[in-house]
Amino acid sequence: VDSGVLGPYAERIGFVASAKLSLDACALSHTTGKTVLEFVEQAQRQHPDAGSPELFPFWNRTRQTLCPL
Repeated sequence: VDSGVLGPYAERIGFVASAKLSLDACALSHTTGKTVLEFVEQAQRQHPDAGSPELFPFWNRTRQTLCPL
């Protein structure tokens, strides 16, 4: 997980937490009908300080490169 691509929030939480968020985004993005809104809701359980601006890069980058549909 390249935290530089994922923004300052990824750098702040570190590699392990960033990798977990990316894997969570990957799994959720392959679930029919799930969107970034569900990802944000799920991610905020572990990272209540993160909002959509911090979490969207994980969703976007994951869908583009880590596990595209």
